[in-house]
Amino acid sequence: MLWLLPLLLSHAVAAPPERALVDRVVASVDRDLVLASEIVLGRELAALDPGPLPFWSRSIDPTEQRIDATLIRAAASDIGLYQPGATEVQERLETVRAAFVDRNAWQTFLARHGFDELALQEELRRRMVVERFLARNLTNDPAERTAWFASAEALISSLRPRYRIRRIPLEDAPISDPL
Repeated sequence: MLWLLPLLLSHAVAAPPERALVDRVVASVDRDLVLASEIVLGRELAALDPGPLPFWSRSIDPTEQRIDATLIRAAASDIGLYQPGATEVQERLETVRAAFVDRNAWQTFLARHGFDELALQEELRRRMVVERFLARNLTNDPAERTAWFASAEALISSLRPRYRIRRIPLEDAPISDPL
């Protein structure tokens, strides 16, 4: 029994826990969750990674933007046609990385979001699935933004009844940067 004492003491005086990222669920689309941190990241990526279509620049509530993107990804599911290749995702990551003045700024950005490059690649891949779905299913010219936005909204509106969307309010508190 005395041999357990050092083990118990070592756990009793362990270092304090590191700072943990606390996030919250703001909505769900069927089984997919929409997190507050994803909304914050989406706002930043809209400036860093506008993409080939005007979808990310829509002037709507950022939570609704993320819900719409989640709806589109659910519709695209695992259809190969909408999945970008690893090389395309890597090129997109390099484009985003090039927007930072130096490696320190890049690492700070990743750390602020609790990401490493692999996690950001996955987020970029998810964005690309949305863009590919829209490019394939909308016939309007993206340069004609008003018509393109109307067409995108009509498509998204047709998807909404197919999925259970649940918004989870936070008692009168706006979504802010959880970090």
